[in-house]
Amino acid sequence: MLNAETGDSLSLGEITVRTFMKNTMSFAFKTISIASCVLSLCMNQPLLAQFMEFENVKVSSDGTAMMLSTGNYWDNPGETKIYRWSALTGLVPIKTFPANTNSDIKYGNANGTTAIGTYGSGSGDVSKVWRWTSTGGFNDAIGLAGYAHSELPDGLELGNTSADGTVIAGYSYNGIFEDSSLRSRAFRWVAGTTTDIGVVPDDTDADMYGGVISSDGTVMFGRSWNSTTNESHAFRWQKTTGTSGTISKIADLGNFEYWQTPSVQYINSNGTILVASTYGESGPAIMRWTSAGLNSNIGLTGFTGGHDVGGVSSDGTVIAGYSFSDSEWNDGDSEITPYKSNAFRWVAGPGTTGAATPLGFLPGDTDSDTYGWDNKTISSDGTVILGRSWHSDATGMQDGGASVFRWVKNASNNSGVMTKLIDIPVNGDCDIAYINANGTTIVGSTSSYSYDDGVYTSTSQIWRWTSAGGLNSTIGLPTYSKHYLSSVSSDGTVIAGNSFSDSEWNGESESTPYKSNAFRWVATTATGNAGTTTALGHLAGDTDDDLDMYGSSMSQDGTVIVG
Repeated sequence: MLNAETGDSLSLGEITVRTFMKNTMSFAFKTISIASCVLSLCMNQPLLAQFMEFENVKVSSDGTAMMLSTGNYWDNPGETKIYRWSALTGLVPIKTFPANTNSDIKYGNANGTTAIGTYGSGSGDVSKVWRWTSTGGFNDAIGLAGYAHSELPDGLELGNTSADGTVIAGYSYNGIFEDSSLRSRAFRWVAGTTTDIGVVPDDTDADMYGGVISSDGTVMFGRSWNSTTNESHAFRWQKTTGTSGTISKIADLGNFEYWQTPSVQYINSNGTILVASTYGESGPAIMRWTSAGLNSNIGLTGFTGGHDVGGVSSDGTVIAGYSFSDSEWNDGDSEITPYKSNAFRWVAGPGTTGAATPLGFLPGDTDSDTYGWDNKTISSDGTVILGRSWHSDATGMQDGGASVFRWVKNASNNSGVMTKLIDIPVNGDCDIAYINANGTTIVGSTSSYSYDDGVYTSTSQIWRWTSAGGLNSTIGLPTYSKHYLSSVSSDGTVIAGNSFSDSEWNGESESTPYKSNAFRWVATTATGNAGTTTALGHLAGDTDDDLDMYGSSMSQDGTVIVG
């Protein structure tokens, strides 16, 4: 699933859209031409509909078809509906769920004819997996008989089905994850047949929490455990013939806790290479499995806190990550040991071997990491790594100053050169939304938020860096003070977002109204950094000119925008 905070470019078409529908909640289809863009409202809600959000949307690669799920039990305990919209058919209702339920669309194929998702109730007494096709209709009976609940794995974006949507990996369970009453088994669904894939020998239960299925649908990774001894393991299941397969243990995970799981960060198309983050009794760790065996010791030595994955190259041979030492606290009042962190680049060797090289940090800094950028930390070829480098004060404590770095491998060895791309605001952060295959084009945003003495303040800007054109940190509509990044096209030349002016709060009263307008920025050249910004305007009949791209996205080529 695309990340609404960083605004990923569209591949198979999954996006999350959040739109506030005003007044009557009822709109006819409307299309208006604004500059070179066409803005269309693709919903025609009944007059009495009370849906406040488009929580999940799947869009076909060319933008001609969409699957939409509206309504949720958090904001509005009404009916949840699933629709399909296309340029040919308009809006067609697919399914209406009972009141107080919510539906997530997890998968949509390239031409919008298949969608897969889950739905459940706010009370937790219902959770089901569903699949819809244009030829076969709606099926929400996917799961193992005898279990009350069924779920999809959440380890990887688009990691719960095969690439074509014909194979589904999931798990069915009774009980609650947080207590000992949980009983769970992983399943594989193909063409109407659900198969219990079993458990690791001597175990009693299994699930796909944090797990994944390979894009060809033949390999599944998840966790298995013994409910009596409480020992848990990472498993690999591989198809043999028909719906049968073999399950094997690939790693020990320690005592079972519902939140301790191998969270898959990378899997190749046929499941012969796997990289996962694990969190067990010894803290965060990185494991890499191949047919040669398991390496669970990836990271830099001398760091006692643990190791975490930032990203993996497209062939699975290079890992960008960071190792850290936990700070120690004295009765929760004072920090007596400073937190230390260093980003690294790990390269696979023969068999299960490999070597990690520390990347260091920018001049004058003391720490670095590759935290939280959803596998956009590394270029596809593994030669460029992005991360954060930050300062510490005289006592060794972080003082809040940080920068985004770009590290480039030297041609002849595993050493490299680190340069600064942009400063991160004090007490702020950065999101990387896009990095191309060789790391020569990068798109991101920086922001900060603070609340002091009843006054809320924030900053937000969008930037784009290219090796040919350098840094452009002024992307957005110039009449607005802040800019939010939503989406980037597959080649990095088109950016969608919204520019806005925050409302200003003075304790209890709002003194300045919020204003916003969505935009589309297009690079003048593929390698340079100049570009043109076009405001998308608003739909005819709306009462003001507020429009945004929060949580929205666009088609892979950047020609269709949803907001």
